[in-house]
Amino acid sequence: MNKIYISFIIIGFFFGGIFLSCDSGRSTSQGQGKGQQANLPQKISQTETPQREKAPQGNQSSSGVPSASSANPLVQPTPSELFQRAGLSYMGNRGISAPDFSVKSLEGKSLKLSDFRGKVVFLNFWATWCPPCRAEMPSIETLYQRYKNQAVQVLAVSVQEEPSVVKVFLSQNSFTFPIALDPNGEVAQLYGIRGIPTTFIIDPKGTLQGALVGGKDWATPDVYTLLDSLMK
Repeated sequence: MNKIYISFIIIGFFFGGIFLSCDSGRSTSQGQGKGQQANLPQKISQTETPQREKAPQGNQSSSGVPSASSANPLVQPTPSELFQRAGLSYMGNRGISAPDFSVKSLEGKSLKLSDFRGKVVFLNFWATWCPPCRAEMPSIETLYQRYKNQAVQVLAVSVQEEPSVVKVFLSQNSFTFPIALDPNGEVAQLYGIRGIPTTFIIDPKGTLQGALVGGKDWATPDVYTLLDSLMK
């Protein structure tokens, strides 16, 4: 499938609705035409956490009716339910292959997404100047430490920043999870990124399973349960 077409599908998934983005202190609608969505702005805006539907209590569905897994403890939750509980949007039923890309680490090592086939990939787009990005990074570090010896690959891609800026930031923070550089925003454009942080969950076969626009605490039992289920 053509990479540009794939990026349009991803963009449509995110921007078919409206979410809040911080752009000079204003909240703006992103529900525009595909042609405009495909063009990455000169400077990606940071995003506030979208106004998502509140997670149902007691393993209920979004309609308020208890889910099958809640009504019967022996019934395993569906993938959609697992993503909902973890606070992410579910994409697995769309069958979209994650666009492959190659980036470089701060040490100059080439990293290709397809090299991680066979692992669950936690793909995060961020920048040093973005407060929500910085706020969620300690929980990403916790998640990384939990899964670094398992079949989960964390990759945080810095967007539109010079390597020297990222190096200074990391020298002031004790994060050890893998970080790569997208200085021209090409990978971010491929994934339809218009606000950061944005995170994708990719299964071992390379299929996009879920995503979140905005920051969150990633070191939670529901996130762990989700990642554990994708490794099976």
